Amino acid sequence: MNLLQRIANWASDNRDGNLADKSAVDAAKLNRKESYKAQRKNYRREKKRVASELMNSLQDPAVIVLADWLKVRGTLKSWTKLWCVLKPGLLLIYKSQKTKSSHWVGTVMLTSCQVIERPSKKDGFCFKLFHPLEQSIWAPRGPDKETIGKRMFYHFKGSPVARDNYKLVFRVFRLCLKV
Repeated sequence: MNLLQRIANWASDNRDGNLADKSAVDAAKLNRKESYKAQRKNYRREKKRVASELMNSLQDPAVIVLADWLKVRGTLKSWTKLWCVLKPGLLLIYKSQKTKSSHWVGTVMLTSCQVIERPSKKDGFCFKLFHPLEQSIWAPRGPDKETIGKRMFYHFKGSPVARDNYKLVFRVFRLCLKV
């Protein structure tokens, strides 16, 4: 029996089949479809809630653990002094103490990072933030919902540092002051 005959036999068997069986199958498919729609709706609702919670913690000025100047080194070997604000799960980096969107450099998502201490010949504490699987550590949006857009580089005093890198090295050159 060739393939076309098998298909014809299958089609005729299904045409003669029990309508109750077909309606039960259709009902099961409908329930699965409705269940999937409900899951998608719950997923979208939870995603919005988490994003809203993150934006609220970003924008709330009262939720600051530490804020101080740190020297930061990206993919290039030059150090730049930047104002860093530590919030729960986030490290906001600014060009100056003015935490305005025009001074915002980037936001590091600490929940995806590992921290290791780096040996240093100079005074101060040196540490490295990195993603163990070499994924980006940068948040896609800033504290005021600003985006970097299609720019792949931002500048620390004129020297470009790739935005999509997976590591940053920091140097604390004095004790941090608690805010």
